[in-house]
This record gives sequence, structure tokens and C-alpha cells, in this order.
Amino acid sequence: MKVHAFQRPEALLPAPDFCLTSAAGDTICASVYRQRLKQVLLFPSGSSPAEWAPALHAFGEHAEEFSRMGAVVLALVPAKPEEIRGIDRGLAYHYPVLADEGGRVRRAYESLLGALCGHHQCRPGSTGAVRTDRAVAVVHLHPVPRVRGSRVARGAIRRSGYEAWRFGVRGARATARGRVRGRRAQEATVSADKLAFIRDDIAALQEQGLYIHIRTIQSAQGPWTMVDGKKVLNLCTNNYLGFANHPKLKEAAKRAIETYGVGPAAVRSIAGTMDLHLQFEERMARFKGVEGAISFQSGFCANLAVIPALVEKEDGIFSDELNHASIIDGCRLSRATIERFAHCDPDDLERVLREKRQNYRRAIVITDGVFSMDGDVAPLDKEYEIAERYGAIFMVDDAHGEGVLGRGGRGIVDHFGLHGKVDVEVGTLSKAFGVMGGVVAGKKLITDYLRQKARPFLFSSAATPADVAACIAAIDVLEESTDLVDRLWENTRFFKAEMQRLGFDTGKSVTPITPVMLGEAPLAKEFSRQLFEEGVFAMALGYPTVPRGKARIRVMMSAGLERSDLEFGLEAFRRVGKRLGVI
Repeated sequence: MKVHAFQRPEALLPAPDFCLTSAAGDTICASVYRQRLKQVLLFPSGSSPAEWAPALHAFGEHAEEFSRMGAVVLALVPAKPEEIRGIDRGLAYHYPVLADEGGRVRRAYESLLGALCGHHQCRPGSTGAVRTDRAVAVVHLHPVPRVRGSRVARGAIRRSGYEAWRFGVRGARATARGRVRGRRAQEATVSADKLAFIRDDIAALQEQGLYIHIRTIQSAQGPWTMVDGKKVLNLCTNNYLGFANHPKLKEAAKRAIETYGVGPAAVRSIAGTMDLHLQFEERMARFKGVEGAISFQSGFCANLAVIPALVEKEDGIFSDELNHASIIDGCRLSRATIERFAHCDPDDLERVLREKRQNYRRAIVITDGVFSMDGDVAPLDKEYEIAERYGAIFMVDDAHGEGVLGRGGRGIVDHFGLHGKVDVEVGTLSKAFGVMGGVVAGKKLITDYLRQKARPFLFSSAATPADVAACIAAIDVLEESTDLVDRLWENTRFFKAEMQRLGFDTGKSVTPITPVMLGEAPLAKEFSRQLFEEGVFAMALGYPTVPRGKARIRVMMSAGLERSDLEFGLEAFRRVGKRLGVI
């Protein structure tokens, strides 16, 4: 929805089923579609925070209830940029990024759609906001059960705190009843297709250019890979060190299969813990310089395991607004309240902890170590100190730091010299380690506790012998030499410098993740398609993976790439960039 100016109800909802108007002139309107509360809109009558904040506050207290009914909840507020902060007392209690006490209003809005919609993997129109010089619109939607009948919908709104409001549209009751009766016949013909919502959603994705087309890999992962029948230079996997097809890892996996078979055939807590699992956990703890480690089936599973085990409904999670989807899902499963702080901003973390920490029994601060879309690094040392001051557990997800940062790839905790201080360090074995699996490392008290409480550990089969043995072999290689890590960084420095010399924008990355910023998703997709024709495999990333207007080609460096490979890729980027007018 584009908002070009402050508009009255009839402009955004031309024929509302009913409206309620307060004595102060504030208006709340709703529409009913197929006997379901479809939209709820608030139009405060005033033109300043002092005038519309009370109405927003009351509306915001019940916005979640409306959204549970399946309605789009929209508050349209006339405001100047410096007045945005007032929204925090109303609808924006869902969206802490809007409470911009640090003076970052413009930057917050630039990243809002990505932070609130793409970050949560929602569908277009589900969650987001738009701002113009004269208005702000905040939208929130949850897919939930229907509310039957306009009378029920209208009553629900009044029960939600609007008993004192009166109908402001003459005949609204009759109009609403007539519309619902008229729609029943239509609903009878449509409701038989129970999967219509999937078709509609796919059509919307295709129409907006957001439908994901998945290419097929037909060889082992490496610098040159067979993709859709074509041999191409591979610049988009997470195979940082070339371990995905490393001979020592393959040999270790083969030996494990000969000794242990192809699978454990049980969960870890019953009959699935093999001596291989224990060897890997002991080796990983030693490699990381921590007291203990526990392995899981994937890095995603590790986050789903550890967060709900450490915090519950009475607790608070203080989470970087751009944390990975696995962290977000782990937070949701815990049922703890999520308090977001501005991306990589220790000052904002401290502000949120200062204001909210006392509201919770336990608190945990969670951040990614390396952020996978932009390649920037969390200020871990500063965030750790703040978490300690407020008595919060401190957790970092080091998925893109393991094998990359620190001495010989020991990760972000080693990079910042925080050994023995970080409580929980989550890692994945599917990126630099090139295999499949996840790990939680840190204090032994916590890793032992997870063996009793972590649901993926207790209720899902253990990692396969081949995967575990290959991970042990990867640690062997990393402990023997830093050559692969050193080569990874040499390739990174060369490629980034040359791309910048050609005139490409590589964002704010300080890691081997190299975003080539292009702006709009259609341009990024066309750029990727033409790169593939040139013999380079580099996928486009657009909304909702990244914010609207921030589409990119994400290039991932690898130690396996030779200088000639990089030069081939650079020339392809140059040609396509010239053709498309990017450089």
C-alpha cells in the first residue's frame, strides 16, 4: 500500500461495513469479507502526537486481538519525522524499531520492511510500514481462524475496549448484514477449494517477482560445479574452506559408514549416542576453548533446542533486529517476550535492557556473530559487557564465523578474546565445515542441561556417523594448519578490492560474504541470469530475504578458488554490469 498523504477512511476503505466514532472525532472502521473481519483501520482525528496518542494507545492495546481474528490492522497517523516516537505509545509496541530515541528515524525506516517483514519471513503485506512526508502506515497481519458474521466482528471490536464508541455511519448495521448475506452464495462456491490460499499466494509471489526458482546441482560442490546441466564458476555456496568435497573428510565419512553404518536409528537419549558423537563434542569443545559442547542435527535445530530450554513465558529475550530466522523461530517456540534492539547497536541494547529488564524473571541477549546478508560483524565485546551488567545470559550464533574468524577459524568468540565469558555459542557444521549438523558450545553446566531439556536432542534422531566423522576430520585439518583460512581471506581481499575498483557497491561487509548491491529485485534477478549465461553461478537475493530496495547478488568467497577463477568471475561481473548500466 502506498500512502501519498493523510487520507480519510473513505479514501482507503471506500465502503466500510461499519465505522465507530468517538466523542473526540477519532474513527475506527472495519470491513467484512466472506463473513470474516478483514480490515480494521484507525484514523485519529488530531494532527499532533498530543492529540492522537491516546487513541493510538487504546487501539494498540487491542491490535493483537484483532490480528488474531485474521484482520489487517492499520493505523494511519499524520506525523512529521520528529514526531514518530509518539507512535511507540500506540500500535508500535509491536515494533520497537519505531521508538527511535537514538535519533535514527531515517535509517530505521530504510530498513523497516526488511527488519519487520523479510526478517520474519512473512508474505508481502503481512507486516511492514510505509512513510511519506505526511503520514505513517503500520500494518500487521496473522493468518488465523475466521470470525463468523459481521455482527460477531463488530461485537468483538466493541468488546475489545470500544464500548464507548458509537456508530458514525447511518445504516451501517443493515449494510453490513446485506453484504454478508450477498456474499454467502459466493463463499459456498469458493470455500470448497481448501487450498485456494496457496494458489493465491503463489500467484502473488510470481506477480511481484518474488517467486523463487531453484537451480539443481549435479556434481560435488566446488569452485566449478555442474548446475542445470552447465559447468559454471560457483560463487554462491557457504563452502568457505572447500570442505564439502575435501578428500580427508570424504575418507573419514567412508570409514565411519563401514564401522557404524549409515544412521544411528535412535535419538541420542535412548540408543543413538555413539562414541563418535562424544569424540566430536570433546574435540569441538577443545577447538573452541570452552568447557563443553553438544551436537545437533543442524544449526537451525541447535537454535530451536537451546532458546526454549533457557527461557520461558515469564522471561525476556533481547534480540538483534536482524537475527537469523532460526533464532526468531527459537524465540517464538520459547513463548518468552521478544524485545528487539537496533542492529549491531550496543547503546540501543543497553537502552532496551534498562527499560525492560526488570519486567522479566530471566533474560537472554541473542545476536548473530556474522550477519549473513550484509557480512557485518556484531560488536560482541560491547554487547557481552552490557548483558553482564544486567544479569542476562549471553548467546551468539556463529554460523558464518566458524572456520572464518578467529585463530585458524575458531570463530567470533576467539576473534574478540571472550573465551570463558560467552554463555552460549551456537554453530553450524554446514558452512565452513562443509557437512551437516549443529553444535552448542560454552559452559558445561549449560551443555549438560541441554542433554536433559533440548527437544531436538530428546526427540529427533542423532546426526549420522558419516557427518560426525567428517566434522572430526575438519577439526583435524584446521588444527594442523591455518592455510585454508589464510587463503580464504586472501581471496576475499582481492575480490572485494577489484569489485570496488570496477565501480560496484559491496555494502558494509567485513567478512568473505560480499553483497553486490543492485537495488530492485527484478534487476538483481536479471543480473544473476546473465551471469549464469557468462558461466558464473551467483544467485540474486531480494525481498523478503532482504529489505525492499536492497536486492543484491551475494558472492561467497572460498579458499578453493584460484586467482584465475576470481579473474574469470570479475570479468563476467564487469560485462554484465556494463550491459545493465550498473557500472
